[in-house]
Amino acid sequence: KIVMSRPDPHAVPNWSAHDNFDWKTLFDQKVKVYQGDLSLPRIGLSEDDEANILSNCRAIIHCGALVSFVRSYDLMRDVNVGSTRYLAGLAVKASMAFHFISTVGVNCAPNQEHTIIEETSAAHAHPSSDGAGGYIASKWVSEIFLERVNARYGLPVSIHRPSNVVGPNASKDDIINNLLDTCRRIGMVPKLPGWIGYFDLIGAEVAASNIVGSLDESLQIDHNVNSTHDVQYRHESGGAVIPIDALKSVMEKTEGRTIRLVDLDEWMQDARLNAGTSDLVLEFLRMRKGKGVCMPLIRNNRTAWFAGGATPGGILGKGKLSEMKGRKIREVTSLV
Repeated sequence: KIVMSRPDPHAVPNWSAHDNFDWKTLFDQKVKVYQGDLSLPRIGLSEDDEANILSNCRAIIHCGALVSFVRSYDLMRDVNVGSTRYLAGLAVKASMAFHFISTVGVNCAPNQEHTIIEETSAAHAHPSSDGAGGYIASKWVSEIFLERVNARYGLPVSIHRPSNVVGPNASKDDIINNLLDTCRRIGMVPKLPGWIGYFDLIGAEVAASNIVGSLDESLQIDHNVNSTHDVQYRHESGGAVIPIDALKSVMEKTEGRTIRLVDLDEWMQDARLNAGTSDLVLEFLRMRKGKGVCMPLIRNNRTAWFAGGATPGGILGKGKLSEMKGRKIREVTSLV
């Protein structure tokens, strides 16, 4: 894991030949790399590592997690919730700002209709009691835990909830990023019966920039234990908002070619054979077939709305959404 610390001229990153990440890109006097494992006690850090972090760090961004849309909460609790508990403990000890990367899914309680997701606590949106949806449940539990730590110890907590992160630097296992990329590759859009709402998309670089900007803001705040800080909720969303039933027409405009609308089974078969789509994504679509998915509007107060034909082409593969970073763009309400 990567820990950002104060400048240290003797800090040299370590990397493993078996690691997929190119650690060599992190050679910098301001960066020191500690290798760990979220499933291990102290997330794999030694006592000396922990002491160095406590002495040199002013903030924590916790963006590591076990991601699965088929595992139960019981199988994900120790890694996702356990790591949050440990890192929050470090933050309290050293009066650090704590930034937690969650998901907008925590605000979607099962069997409830949602029209707009607000930037507020998700305490009311209890996840399924049967342990299903383990990833979202683990994020929800982590949020509630951090709210309690904030109330008890005054820990400055910022909760970031990305929507669907897209682009070449987004996770290859992100459902919607994979769905859109595959549609573009094979020239087909699947029929999604029961899916209602909107695709809310944000570029990976934009989301990361927003989080770093929020971190800079939090470092200007007095972090004494006796200080009082409300939990900050920030939706990293709104780069582009596309009605689900308008995806085909929007993609045809951004791609400049005809896109076929096909049954989900045909789309999945072509995706597997010709696009190398992640098995995790295909399994999710298979499990949700016939059950539907609700994707409400996501409120945020920092980025503009786009819909239908006004959607910038970069969100679907042409151009660069990162060029929008930091700009205020007028609200667009026209639909295809």
